[in-house]
Amino acid sequence: MTNREYRDIIMKLIDDDKAKGISLKQFLVNVSVRISDYKSGITSSELVKVFEMSLKKNSFIDTNDLSKHKSPRIIKIKNKYKVFMETLYSQIYDLHIMELEGCFERSYIDSDIQSPRRNKWTNIHVYSYLECSSAWLIDFYSDNGIFSTDWDDLSEMLVMGRLYE
Repeated sequence: MTNREYRDIIMKLIDDDKAKGISLKQFLVNVSVRISDYKSGITSSELVKVFEMSLKKNSFIDTNDLSKHKSPRIIKIKNKYKVFMETLYSQIYDLHIMELEGCFERSYIDSDIQSPRRNKWTNIHVYSYLECSSAWLIDFYSDNGIFSTDWDDLSEMLVMGRLYE
């Protein structure tokens, strides 16, 4: 699958109204639960399926467990899957704390938000998060590049989902 093909699939997925009505935090929680079956590796088709399923049915994680991710030590982790999961959990923690502190209720939520941990959030909705992470792939790697599901690349895609405009 090329980057363009991946982006087209993601855009269809989020344009089908499935991305409405689910918070980004809940979507990422759903992804964290579903992706745990793929520790040894994931294909592009499997990743799209994880995203599609994560838009449909809610999963739950104990938000008390999230506190261990408030200061991730990603640099010291050598396992690429663990880096991906730590990045994912760290984003869920950020969104959880911002939700508790009412950051999403403010009138300026269409502009960048800084989390209490000083992380910049440009995209706080599922639609913009997925759209911008897939746009970054094309802008950074090209349309016809092969979509990589290496855990390092997917970790970077999570970061770009949060930041890319």
